[in-house]
Amino acid sequence: MRLNREAIGVGPKQAQKITLTNTQQMSVEILSLGGIITKIMVPDAKGNIENVVLGYRNLEDYLEDGACFGALIGRTAGRIGGARFTLNDKVYKLPVNNGENNLHGGLEGFNKKVWNVETFEHADAVGVSLSYVSTHLEEGYPGNVQVEVTYTLTESNELKIHYKAVSDEDTLVNLTNHSYFNLSGDVKAPVTMHNLQVCSDYIAQLDEASIPTGKLLSVKDVDAFNFNNLKCIGAQIDEECTKLQSGYDHPWVLREGSKQAVVYEDPISRRRMYVTTDQKVVVIYSMNFADDPKYLQNGEMAKVRMGICFETQSLPIGYEDCFIEDSILRAGEKYEKESCFKFEW
Repeated sequence: MRLNREAIGVGPKQAQKITLTNTQQMSVEILSLGGIITKIMVPDAKGNIENVVLGYRNLEDYLEDGACFGALIGRTAGRIGGARFTLNDKVYKLPVNNGENNLHGGLEGFNKKVWNVETFEHADAVGVSLSYVSTHLEEGYPGNVQVEVTYTLTESNELKIHYKAVSDEDTLVNLTNHSYFNLSGDVKAPVTMHNLQVCSDYIAQLDEASIPTGKLLSVKDVDAFNFNNLKCIGAQIDEECTKLQSGYDHPWVLREGSKQAVVYEDPISRRRMYVTTDQKVVVIYSMNFADDPKYLQNGEMAKVRMGICFETQSLPIGYEDCFIEDSILRAGEKYEKESCFKFEW
């Protein structure tokens, strides 16, 4: 196991680049800016080591990145309908940054902050703990929130992301990571050519602005959302039921007690990724938009369908505060969640 730290400049911001490496030829590169995962290097079946997440060629592009490549998302992941919520009979207005709504924590969410760094090395794992204090009314949210996110790479080729938070006032917390995966390696093929399995019986119904309506839909009634058996991502991605979102950008409610939340595989490279989590939901986003494309590390411009996100989290908050209960963190109570991304080849 090996760990490396390097001081870097990202535009006007000073940050660190941390590289975690195991003895199986897998490595993960993380920035203290936004907790951004810039690389996950994984061999394929023939031993070719390639990057399986999307990352920008120029680090400065992360500062103006609306797509949140690889980033930590907070205080709340997803959209909040109408950019407002009510907590303890008080209305909190949030910055509007997605139509009439608030998306991924606001104008300058956790993905734009430089986090404090503490690294660790063990015989079978290496990792980095990132910490940040989000102050009262930052981006409109109440309470001073102490946040710690730990990335751990194991000898079993697992990337574990452990989230912890505590607040001095009642507030909202719903954290996730927004990495765009592509198991072809160095983006050799679109993710629509890959296979997916999701252990879920229901998705949250969304309106035309991608805000939850408060209703759940059975995937048995809408086959395009039924991934209980492994099937090609592109097989039904453009059906009528996905047109409002231009593809997949939906919350799947995970089946309680299931061993794996997600299985994602590329039949060509024979890479496979298993996602396990104690979160209730995974939002799967098939990179339906590339409105402000930038150069990726492979020299290509970012395009739609180049990556797919598996955002493990609570249900996003809809209009009239539907589903808000899962995101409420009471003063003094601990928020603690973990997701694991295990790779095979």
